[in-house]
Amino acid sequence: MAYVGRFALVDVSGPGSVIGSRTQDSYKYCYVSVAGECQPGSSIGNLYVNAPYVSYPSCNYPGVAQQADDTNAICIGPLGAYTGNIVQYGIIQHDLSGAGFRRLGPNYAKWNQEDVFWSVAVTPNGELMESWVRWLDGVAHEDLITVFPPYPSQDGVARNTFIPVPVVVDPPPGNGVQSAIVEFGYAENGNPGSYYCTSRQETCVAASGSVNIAAPFYFQQSESYSGVPCATGCTVTIPAFSQRAVYYRWQYLGASGQVVESSNVHVVLTP
Repeated sequence: MAYVGRFALVDVSGPGSVIGSRTQDSYKYCYVSVAGECQPGSSIGNLYVNAPYVSYPSCNYPGVAQQADDTNAICIGPLGAYTGNIVQYGIIQHDLSGAGFRRLGPNYAKWNQEDVFWSVAVTPNGELMESWVRWLDGVAHEDLITVFPPYPSQDGVARNTFIPVPVVVDPPPGNGVQSAIVEFGYAENGNPGSYYCTSRQETCVAASGSVNIAAPFYFQQSESYSGVPCATGCTVTIPAFSQRAVYYRWQYLGASGQVVESSNVHVVLTP
C-alpha cells in the first residue's frame, strides 16, 4: 500500500535506483534495501517519496470520519490480503486456508477516500452487488451495480501460503553444470522477462528444491545464495502466489557460479 492523497505511488526501488526531486519522479517512492540505493549516502531502511503538495509526512486519517479531499498525506505500509477490498466468503464449513474467501477488488474506490460507511448490498439471488464510490475516474461520485462472477466451489488449495511450483531441469552432460536456479516473477510488477516477484525492481531467484518459508526466494543482486546441485539433473521449486501467471526461466551455473546456459521464458498458471 503506497499513496499520497488520492494518488497511488509507483515503487522504483532496486539495484542502482535513483529517485530525484523533479516532476518526472512525482508520485514515486524508493525503499533502501542496500546502502546507497535511491539517494547517495542512504542507509538500509530509508524511504524516499517524491510527491507535490504534501500536507502530512505520514499517514493521517481523522478516525471515524471522511478524509478531506485536499489532504495529501504520505501513507506507505504493508497490505493485508483483504484490506481495502470487497470480500466474499463462504460460511458452510470451517476454513483455515482461505479456500472460501475471495477479493472482489475495491470496486473503483481509492485508498483513503472510501466513505466511512463504504459497504455493499447484494440482491436476494446473489447475482448483483450494489455499491457507491467517491471520485470515480477522479471526477465524480457514483452509484454502481456490479455483476458477480460465479462463486467458486471450495477446494484443497491453501491460499494462506506459497504454492510450490516444481521446475524439473536436466542439463546436458559435459558442459560443466554444477547447480541450477530459477528466475521468476509476475507481469503486474514489470516486464515478464525481468522476473520481478515483488514491486521492487529486482529479479527474484528460487534456489531450493522445496519452499523454505524463512527464506522463500532471493533478490538476484542484493542477496547471496547457492543454486541447487544439478550436475545430473534436479528440481528447483518456485514459491508462487495462488491464482497468478508466473513467468520463469532456469539457469545452469558452473563451478564458480557463472551462468552456463539459460532457458527460454516459460509461464505457468497457479491453482
